[in-house]
This record gives sequence, structure tokens and C-alpha cells, in this order.
Amino acid sequence: MQLLGIGFSSHDWDILIKQLQEHVSSQIKTKLHKVAKSSSISNNWLKYKENLSIDILNYNPDWLLFTLRKFESAENFMFLLDNLQRNSPKRIRLVMVVQSIQEELNEILTFNPIFELVNKMRFKISAKELLLNHHIPRFPRIRINTEFQVIEYVSDSGSIVKQTPDEIPLHTLIPFKNIRKIHTSKGQLSPGQSVRMILSKHSRITHPKQVVGILREAKACYLFPGIPFNSIKNITFEKTKIEHLIKLDECTENNPPFKRLIKVFLKETAGKYKQKIVKVKQSTPQIVCLCRYSIINNLIKKLLKGIGYTNLVTVEEVSSKDNKLKDYEVLLKLQECNVPDFKGQILDWSKELDQILEPLSQFVLLNDIKSVVNKEPFTLKQTELEDLKGKLLKNEKTALTMKMRAERDQLLYSQEYDVLKKIDPLVTLLTDALSTSTNWENAFKDASEIKLQRALLLCEDENDASEMNFKLTQVERKLWINPFLIQKSEDFNQLKSKTIRSYFKPGSLIIKPAALKHLKKICLQTKQEFKNAKKTFNRQKEIMKKANSELKVLQSKKNNLALSWLEHNLKELLFRDLQVLHLDSSMVE
Repeated sequence: MQLLGIGFSSHDWDILIKQLQEHVSSQIKTKLHKVAKSSSISNNWLKYKENLSIDILNYNPDWLLFTLRKFESAENFMFLLDNLQRNSPKRIRLVMVVQSIQEELNEILTFNPIFELVNKMRFKISAKELLLNHHIPRFPRIRINTEFQVIEYVSDSGSIVKQTPDEIPLHTLIPFKNIRKIHTSKGQLSPGQSVRMILSKHSRITHPKQVVGILREAKACYLFPGIPFNSIKNITFEKTKIEHLIKLDECTENNPPFKRLIKVFLKETAGKYKQKIVKVKQSTPQIVCLCRYSIINNLIKKLLKGIGYTNLVTVEEVSSKDNKLKDYEVLLKLQECNVPDFKGQILDWSKELDQILEPLSQFVLLNDIKSVVNKEPFTLKQTELEDLKGKLLKNEKTALTMKMRAERDQLLYSQEYDVLKKIDPLVTLLTDALSTSTNWENAFKDASEIKLQRALLLCEDENDASEMNFKLTQVERKLWINPFLIQKSEDFNQLKSKTIRSYFKPGSLIIKPAALKHLKKICLQTKQEFKNAKKTFNRQKEIMKKANSELKVLQSKKNNLALSWLEHNLKELLFRDLQVLHLDSSMVE
């Protein structure tokens, strides 16, 4: 199998090939075709394209691995791919290697490509916000047909379309940026308003920012959360199909796109290997390990590698329709399944594995254990396992209890904190105004000489306020407030109106001594309450943070304990059946 790279630096190409050879075999042939600098070919691209096409076709690659980073434009490279497809005597299969979704994938969206996902969904994508760099953990299927009467949007062709949800063509994906208006039973709403309206009717928690578009499926239209990169199977243009997309910095066996590519490469190399006239007989058997848990498969691979055996292939499932097992001599079966057509030897560990896994039930989730590297591996008996399990589960329960209490207390204190937080700016403003206030008695004597745009009269008696109001002949606007109506922090909400706040200016307060004393006391009290509430609120946040950190450490310890138990027991099984597996016992340390 011949691989040709184009658009890569030598360093990036070496990294990529090293990862491929590690997971496939040394049978693949590779070559990097260096691209001239964009500045030197921009004026003569057509001639350069022809020469480049000839060079590529002369190498006769089976696969072309490319990145767009060294090309002046995606358009130039698409021309090149089209030229290769037309002139190649065989179909060159394409792999796009991405370093940045934002910089590279977005460039090809101008061609309105059709994206096919691993779940077999297919649709055109032209908006970059539909492509996500992260996994979507949970997103409910929310129908909009009964909520949206008419959707007005800009189609891929650029025309404005008005359609009911049922009229939207099948497999159409409409990004939110293309939606102009949505007509509902409550009238015409913006896309954002419409989403919030729908989400408010559903019990499942979904943030409006998670919704990036609308997807028309066979049965209805649904809110759409976007497309994670790892779920993209292939991309098809008018005449060109990119069969695989991988990220340069995520070429590991745990990365789904890279894993899918490796499976195809393994299948292809295996097929070409069978076609050879002379086939070198291997000294060790070809073993395939079948287990639904990837961590078990990886542990088996690790243990066999530890005794010098590397000719192992792992699969997580098989069906009666596929033939992925037929080329192997030994099947190491770790789960119940029917493999009637397997002609080699079957070594069944399914019952033993059930016994090994039984103590781990309700303790860890095997699918959550991603690495076979245990920082502190050790051998232990089941009694020791149960003892360590009990201690970890007890500590975990304590940490969970602490977290739940902190969450409950935070919710309780957050209400008080939120109220005081809103009041605090007003109290600060009033405190500053009180520091420059005018004594009531002094103002009463010189009332006729006081010139102010606004004056706030603060006294308990309405008659006194009326008399003062009458004397302040040169004050344009006057407002009276009984300060003794404010007895606790929440009462400051009475002063939140814009009209009242406009009177909180330096020198604008005319106040009686008793009222001044009272308000200063309430302000000081409120400030202290806010300080205490903030301190309590932050303390609960720290407790939750500490609890989460403790739970993370405990989960790591649980995983390491489970790994030690699994590795110890699987190792015993392996050494027990070395001869059955046709492995040399002298390989064991």
C-alpha cells in the first residue's frame, strides 16, 4: 500500500507516518511531496497543477494524505484533486489531515460539500458554526413542527425562502445565522426568542447556546446542536470524495476518526498481503481478541506485548454478516457470542472474565477507564480488593455528602446573596450621599438661599417635609421620603427607581439628625450582611471545589485498583493458557 503526502512539513509528515506504522505495519510505502511556496506559484498555478498531477500519478499512490495549510487557497487544491480523479487509472483514496477546524475545514465550506456522519446522516454544510471541535455529551431531540408555523431563511443558493417545517426539503440543515424570522402561534419571533420559548417547555436542561440550527429529518424538524469533528465520516463534493478526516495531533488508537482509518488500512494491507504469491509463514499464530470492553482488549494487548507477542488484533463486536475473523488462527473470546464460521481454534475466557468482573460491579464503569497505564500496579487477592473497595466507597460517599450539602447551602445562600448584591450599589450611592448631606435645622434657617436642581427631604413627619418644601423656593424639584420605612436590607428596594436615585447627588440630601443616624446604621448593617453573604457563598463554592477534586482523586484510585485487579487476573489466565495459544513459555519473564 502506497501513501503519498502533500502539503505537510517534514516534521508533521514524520509524526503522522510514525503513528500509522505503529498501528498498521511496515508494509506501507510512504513519500512526502513538498509543495512550492504559494507566492512562487500563484501566478502560474495551472502549469504547476499539471506538473504536480503528473508527479503524483507517476508515484501511483493508493492513498493521498493532504493538508491545505501550504496551498494558497482551497479552490486551487480542489482543482488539483479533480484533475487527479479524472486522469488516474485507479481511484486514489483521499484523507484530509486537519490541524485547525477553523482555518482549514471552513475553507472548503464555500463549495457546499455534503457531510456524511458515522450515524449515516447526510446533509450540506455551508456555515462554520455548525462544525464543533468538542463532543456533545447530551442533547435531547426536540421537535419544532407544532411550535413553528413558518420559517423564513436564506437557502444555500442565497434566496430567501418561506416554508412550513413540513415543506423544508429532507436532510436540509439550516444554520441559525441564515434564519431571518420565525412565525409562531404567539406571533413573529427572532430565532433566539423561538429557541428559548421551546426550551422553556422541556424538562431536560439545554442551554440556548447549544442550539446552532434546525435539521429536517424524515419525521419532523428538530433543533440541532452541531456536528462534532469526530462524528464526520466523509465529505463529498461534486466530483470528489474525501473518505477520511483526521486531526494531526490526535492520531491515537482512542481517537475515533484515526481508529476508523486504521481499520481500513488494516483491511487493505491484509487483502494485499493475501494476494502475494509467496507468503512467509509466521513463527507465532495470528490471534484475534474479542471483547466488548476496549480496556480489556488493551490490557490483553499490553500483557502479550510484555512477553514479546505483537501479532494481536482486537475487536469489540462481530456479526454473522461480516468475515473479519476468518483470517486468524486463534480466537480469544471474552464474551458470549456465536462465531460458527470460525475455522481456527477458539479459546473461551467469557466465563472467567464474568467472574473477574463481578467484584467490580457497582464500583467502576469499565468504559470510563481509558488508559491501561497504572501508576501503582500491585497484586491483590479478592479479600484485599473488597477491603480497599470498602474504604474508597466510604470516602467517596463522604465526599459526595459534602458536595451535596455545599450545593444545597449554596442554593440557599445564593438567594440572599443575589438580593444583597443587587442592593449593594444603591447602598454605596446612598452612603456617599449621606456623607455630604445638609442638616435639617440649618437648611430650615437658610432655606430661601439654597439653590439646588434637586433636593431629597428625609424626615419622619410629613408636615415638617411640607413646611420645608414651601421654604425651598429656589430648589426646582423636591422629593420627600420617610427613612424610617426602611427597617431592614430588603426595604432598600423601595429606593431602586430611577427617579429616586437621581436625587442621590452630593449635597442634595436634607436630613434630620435622627434620620441620618438611622440610615447610616441600616446602610452599615446592609454592607455587613452583604459581606457575610458573599463570604458564605464563596465558602460553599470552595467546599464544592474541594469535594469535586477529592471525587476526581478517588475515581482515579478506583480506576487504578480496578486495573490492578484486571491485569493480575488476566495475566494468570494468559500464563495458564500459553500452550493453548501456541505461545512459547520461554517468552515469559
